[in-house]
Amino acid sequence: MTRTTKNGKRSASEPEEVRKALQVLQDAYLKRNANRIDYVAKEIFPKDGQMSIIGTSGILPGKEEWPLEVKGAQEMVLSDWRSWGDVYFNVAGASIKVADQVAWLESSAFVEKVLPAEQVCENHLKYIRTLIDGSMPAPEKVAEIARGASNVVQEMIKGDRYIWPMRFTAVLQKVDGKWVFRQMHFSFPTTRFPDERLANMEEVEREEEAEGR
Repeated sequence: MTRTTKNGKRSASEPEEVRKALQVLQDAYLKRNANRIDYVAKEIFPKDGQMSIIGTSGILPGKEEWPLEVKGAQEMVLSDWRSWGDVYFNVAGASIKVADQVAWLESSAFVEKVLPAEQVCENHLKYIRTLIDGSMPAPEKVAEIARGASNVVQEMIKGDRYIWPMRFTAVLQKVDGKWVFRQMHFSFPTTRFPDERLANMEEVEREEEAEGR
C-alpha cells in the first residue's frame, strides 16, 4: 500500500521504508566502521534503549550474545565487525509484513570469510592450549580436542573461502516517523546435533533462579 504526501507525491510503501532500515544495517556490516556506530544506532535503534539482539551463540538473555538494551546491542555489533567476516542480508528479497506501527521481517543471509589453513590450525591450537589449562574434566578435554580437530580437518578440505548460510529475523516499530529495530535474531541452520548442549540442567536452573528469571 502506498501513501500520498501533502504535495501530492506518492511515498514508498511501509514495507519499503522498513527495507531501508535493513539496508542501513547491511551497509554498516559491510563498512564495519567503528567510528560510525553511534550514527548507526541513532538511525535504526530506538532512542529509549529498549531492544534486544540474539546472536548465533546466544543462550541466555542478558549474556554477551543476547544483550537486552541498546548499549549491549552496540557492543555486540562492534564485536561482529571486529571478528566476523562479511555479512550479507538478502535485502531485496526479505519478507516484510506491517501491522500499524509494527513490522517483522525474515531474510536469508550468509557470512563470508577467507581463512587460510595455516591460520585455522593456529587458531585451533590456541584453543586447545586454553582448553588444557582450563578446569574441564580430563575425559571431556580429550573428547573436545578430538571433536574439534575432526571439524577443523573437515572444513579445511573445502578450501580457504568459508561461506556460512544464516537466517535473520527482526521486529521493528515506527517511532516518531522512523522505523527502528526492537529485536533482531541471527541464527545458523544445522542438520546435525546443535553446537550447544545443556548437560547439567540443575546448574542452569540455579543460575536462572539467582538472576530472578
